[in-house]
Amino acid sequence: MKILISILLLIGCLFSCTSVERSKKPERLYSEEKMVDIMTDIYIMESAISSNKRAYEETNIQPSPYIYKKYNTDSLQFQENLFYYLDRIEKYQSLMERVEKKVEVLKDSLAVRQERINQQYSEEKPIPKDSILPDIQLRELDPDEEY
Repeated sequence: MKILISILLLIGCLFSCTSVERSKKPERLYSEEKMVDIMTDIYIMESAISSNKRAYEETNIQPSPYIYKKYNTDSLQFQENLFYYLDRIEKYQSLMERVEKKVEVLKDSLAVRQERINQQYSEEKPIPKDSILPDIQLRELDPDEEY
């Protein structure tokens, strides 16, 4: 019985060790920088859609055609390039790290812009005085004192 199990395991191992075919290099292989740009835009659009679905539905912008037009490509070329990089895991991981860094830089720059806008708004519109209690100084309440 042990010999039969050992033989079955050996046969299973031999058949499981078949070579995996990698995607062929596309005719128009995108540079890593172009793939980073495309993937960054895709992630930004996906997150914008997921964060505000109503605005997405109202604008009726389709993300895929927009990306393909912006980068002068089509779905087949993009898919071939994506599969090419996916089959080369080290390159794909490097691409994804660069996408993450680029998204972080964009988030930081947006935060700085928002801070500037908030600062300009606060300088332009001073906080109005309380109209209910004008010019009255409120005194601190003493918890031991009866009122």
